[in-house]
Amino acid sequence: MSELNWYTLDPIDLLLMREAKPFSPGDGSWAKGQFPPLPITVFQAMRSATKWIGDESDRDKKRDLKFIGPFLLHAPPGEPETLWLPTPQDLVCVTPRKTATENSRGGEPEEDFTETATEWQRTARFQPLDPQNPAWENSGQYLGIDPDFFPPDQLAPMVPPMRLALGQNSGDDLNAYLRQIDAETWEGVAGSPEPWIRADILVRYLQGEVIEKVASEETAPCFHSNPWSTQVLPHIKVQPGTRQVADEEGYFTEVAIRMEPHWHLVAGISQELDANIKVVRLGGEGHRVIVTPMVGTPPGWDELEKLRSPQPGRETAYVLTPGLAEATTDSELFSLIPETWKPFLRSCVGDRPLLWGGMSVFQKPGSQDKDVAFQPQRAFVPPGTIYRFQSGQLPPHAQAADPPLKLLPQADDNWAKTFNSLNYGILLWGQ
Repeated sequence: MSELNWYTLDPIDLLLMREAKPFSPGDGSWAKGQFPPLPITVFQAMRSATKWIGDESDRDKKRDLKFIGPFLLHAPPGEPETLWLPTPQDLVCVTPRKTATENSRGGEPEEDFTETATEWQRTARFQPLDPQNPAWENSGQYLGIDPDFFPPDQLAPMVPPMRLALGQNSGDDLNAYLRQIDAETWEGVAGSPEPWIRADILVRYLQGEVIEKVASEETAPCFHSNPWSTQVLPHIKVQPGTRQVADEEGYFTEVAIRMEPHWHLVAGISQELDANIKVVRLGGEGHRVIVTPMVGTPPGWDELEKLRSPQPGRETAYVLTPGLAEATTDSELFSLIPETWKPFLRSCVGDRPLLWGGMSVFQKPGSQDKDVAFQPQRAFVPPGTIYRFQSGQLPPHAQAADPPLKLLPQADDNWAKTFNSLNYGILLWGQ
């Protein structure tokens, strides 16, 4: 994607993301705040700053622009810029522990696989359960599940790395760095890493490296928490002369997003933006972002580009941008795993889907009025999702695909073409 022009987007104050539609009595409203926005939201903002000759109403019909993003860029004054991407969902942090601790019960230390790790020494990965491996013979007691419940022809669950006592290495060491050091000290899971990972650390992860904290944090932390804060803003409209909430647009919520200093959204678009346009609208209520061109590509991007295609030994796929996985072919029902990939997959680990529908403006033939219609809501696979394929087996068209395979339905509809041109479902391949 060397033909893309890269830009940073900086909120002038805050961004508002409306989350709930008007409701009728008895219904409820919720607010979460999907941030960073999905690619199409940022693309539409940047497209408004492109040079356009012709009828403005025809701009939306063009699908000749390419786009990728948004990602996060940290650029403090006087320090190197760093690109940040979603952390792979199969990563956990480990740290030395002792068999007897103040927080232990019955001599067994407590482990937590959900909380974010604050103190850690290295990373490990969740692994597909292998009932045939002798090291997992008593895994039912350790995992709380029966390995025989998962037949070989179905996806294996992803489980935490198992601690191994000295002398019990069966050849397949199941993350040998989680070995027991001696009778009292061993390495255990400290929690999940924070949700954002440095681009250069992600490259090392995809190359199969174990990330050592001491050696990797010389310039910046390996992981980072969400660099923004949120505030839920409820809005209530009361019917005149009553104490009743209006039936239409009576109650809705918005989520105010405030980014931390020196953090930016960053995205690439195939057409150079109009140099006279410095500010574009992003989000609700007319809130704006400052658009600034970058020199070259974000730091570390060229190394990521080299991982777009699967190679021998690269049987792990990392989802870089939101994707769409059809639960059944041509059904427009979406899940975490594409139906056509299941015969080739060993396992998968992901998170809750990103729900997005949006609105579309259309004009009926012979009418001068424009109407608004809600688009079908789709469940997107979140970035950071990991697919682990069986040895020597990849999804259809993965190796022969040019351009590289994406996590998108093989459809010929306009919506599918739009998602493809906006680079939804980008995959990076690693070990």
